[in-house]
Amino acid sequence: MKKILLVIAALCLLSATHAARPKPTPGSKYESYTFKEYAKHVFILCDFLITPPEGFKETKWFDVMWVANSDMPGGRSAADLFGPVCQSKDGQCLVMYAYMPRDLDLLRLPNRLPVSGRPVAKYDIESNLMDQDGDLPSYRLDDYLSVIPTPLKGLSLVSTDSTYIYTIPYGHKTQLSDDNLESLRASRFPHCMGINIIYYQESRMHLKVYLSDEGLKNKDLYLDRILKSIERFLPNNKPASKRKNKS
Repeated sequence: MKKILLVIAALCLLSATHAARPKPTPGSKYESYTFKEYAKHVFILCDFLITPPEGFKETKWFDVMWVANSDMPGGRSAADLFGPVCQSKDGQCLVMYAYMPRDLDLLRLPNRLPVSGRPVAKYDIESNLMDQDGDLPSYRLDDYLSVIPTPLKGLSLVSTDSTYIYTIPYGHKTQLSDDNLESLRASRFPHCMGINIIYYQESRMHLKVYLSDEGLKNKDLYLDRILKSIERFLPNNKPASKRKNKS
């Protein structure tokens, strides 16, 4: 039943974002997209310049449905599409990029909080903490959430920029739609974190980070490398060599 619900949720989100998808690589072995193609698309639409973090490599996974709490009945847990996925070369960390950053602001599904900074962090955390009956124990959001000025490189950072970094309390309850990736997560990565990069009060880049027990010891190093691999530019300030006609 969980598998069926994951598939249904994935189909709904995929249909909502299909028109904005980058073109697939012809003859791709995995019928997905390369990180380079994804990065080009994100740069044109969202003014982010991204590369795989230092010490990370691209994987084959794309279009992966993430669910905050696999114990919750269908439709009652936070769920998002992610891809591409990169893994640290030491095998201790996974980072999943929002399938379509800008479109996340448009997916206003019924009974769901808007995707922006603190609300989405609160929703992900609460979805993970709820029991099967939907009961939520008392908790302090600030115990899981930290907000820092966005430490991104770029030509035009503004004071409203912030990065929300939060811990998913029980990372082992999360679930991924791809069987092989889910098997890897379940066997090696019990810790999960979320990153929302905000400017002008909107969530423009949304990531999930998985850590092994060993990787948790180097959490700050991985987060630093992930954030340093993302640059944000306003449209008129893009590097001349990167400017493209959006048509």
